[in-house]
Amino acid sequence: PKPPLSAWGWVGPNTSDWRIAAQTTGNAILAVNSQWLIFVEGLGTNGWPGSDLTYVQSNPVVLSMPSQLVYSVHELSQDAYNQTWFSDPTYPTNLRALWRSRWGYLAENAKSPIFVGCFGTFFVNAVKDDQWLTQLVNYMNGQFTSDGVSDLKAGQMGLSWSVGLQDIGIFLNYKTVDTKTMSYLKSSFAPLLSGPVPSYTPTSTPSSRPTI
Repeated sequence: PKPPLSAWGWVGPNTSDWRIAAQTTGNAILAVNSQWLIFVEGLGTNGWPGSDLTYVQSNPVVLSMPSQLVYSVHELSQDAYNQTWFSDPTYPTNLRALWRSRWGYLAENAKSPIFVGCFGTFFVNAVKDDQWLTQLVNYMNGQFTSDGVSDLKAGQMGLSWSVGLQDIGIFLNYKTVDTKTMSYLKSSFAPLLSGPVPSYTPTSTPSSRPTI
């Protein structure tokens, strides 16, 4: 689920509790098919839409099957908007602490998987955009400190492709791949599997829509 104008853990005069909405929807889906992963985006407070998961620390989403929960965020370069942290005198070394405070702490402390569901850049500012994407890819690969060593445990974090988002730069636009962005990500990809592709047969077919 993706949040509308919402709060997290409380209800305001013009907002709804996004945590409860995501939790209720997720549990309804799991009641029909327990194998689905439930992706829940953060809020858009003080940054990119969907990138704020600070409130999860005190008010986590509670699913009937906790292992199916994945939190999702967006992270963009200054080409989308010149956020305050891009002008920080310590840039780009300030990025790791920023991401840790907003969503990375969940992965660093092995509390929940994090899926970076959208990221991109036009490389308008060659130097700063290179620094940003290099830092982001390293962080997603588990370099939680500046020692250059991955602290990532299997299954903790996920990489994603920014698909068809014209305002932030396109990695995959349904037809072609942005080769420049690919050059940053290529070393992070798992090797291709050899042999036959495994088949999958659904165990059940839902007979009705879940009640939300």
